[in-house]
Amino acid sequence: MQQIVYGMIYDRTFLQPPTQMSSPVPQNETDRLAERLTALQERDEVSRFEERLIRKGIEKLRKTDTLSADLITCDLESLLGNREAVIRTIGNIEANGHAQEAGYGKFFFSARVLQASKAHEMLRYVFPHPTRPLHRSVEQLMLVGAHRAVLRFVEQAKAENIAIKGATMIPVAMKVVSILDRLQISDEQIIRLIDEAGVVLEKHGHHRTRGMMQFIIPPGTEDDTQQGALHIEYRVTASVDEASSMTWELADRIVERCLDVDGLTVGFAGIN
Repeated sequence: MQQIVYGMIYDRTFLQPPTQMSSPVPQNETDRLAERLTALQERDEVSRFEERLIRKGIEKLRKTDTLSADLITCDLESLLGNREAVIRTIGNIEANGHAQEAGYGKFFFSARVLQASKAHEMLRYVFPHPTRPLHRSVEQLMLVGAHRAVLRFVEQAKAENIAIKGATMIPVAMKVVSILDRLQISDEQIIRLIDEAGVVLEKHGHHRTRGMMQFIIPPGTEDDTQQGALHIEYRVTASVDEASSMTWELADRIVERCLDVDGLTVGFAGIN
């Protein structure tokens, strides 16, 4: 069987400087923290030294811009796997009257831990958004199977003359939707499968995912959107053997709950 990889999904920081700030903050200070966090996302773990540097920067930023400090804190705690801290920080953002940012934070966190049903409940906060362009959310949307939502947002952006820049994953979302439509796979079916993946992820103590979307193409088939199937593979910081065990456990959960869908499979791949 010929296997073609159309695109990868990596975690991204959801920090973007707010349109209005309580008082001027040096742009390089916010950028410095955001860039450091982005670099850490490519590593297997965050060292105590790096964590301390970022927390020190957050406290400095908090003196002039509480919202941005909370957003960076939320992303850092997500990287560290401190779920309670993430939830508490999002609560602070919401309590301070930033409903849009809090809603987006809930979406981003839910997507990161593969809580697809919760992420889909927060889609209304993703687009339109005053400070976050759509292309920065496409990868997270695809992580939780919200491919059709991506296309709806694109059409909405066109209707409202909102520019979309750098959205390299949108063509991938279009291909995924073509296959899903052909196989008559609903968003609800995808959500249930990914929710089960999230349960297995949490059970094994993993708090980071790097999803890779793959199409499985039968030999001799030229038109993949006509004959393709979809395999969603989530890369985790685990050994190949552990990831394989997680995939078998996920398969058992899906079959036991009668959630299996023809043409759609989900699994894990270890990157250690």
